[in-house]
Amino acid sequence: MRSLQDANIQVPERVSLIGFNDSNVARYVYPALSTIQVDTEALGSIGLNLLVERMDGNVGITQNISIATRLIKRESTKK
Repeated sequence: MRSLQDANIQVPERVSLIGFNDSNVARYVYPALSTIQVDTEALGSIGLNLLVERMDGNVGITQNISIATRLIKRESTKK
């Protein structure tokens, strides 16, 4: 975002930006950064369970796992 501002490229008028994982900084930069929020606790728990399964020799078939996300719209995207 800083590089865009330095180049006089306006956010969100010319470029919309979306971050990932809703860091604390996202609310306080200007313009406030829209972001995708993910349940990192669930992500870690699922990852650990998969690792334990592999370590136990349960390699099995490939799994598709989905974790819910939420879009938090702020000032860095047009509405």
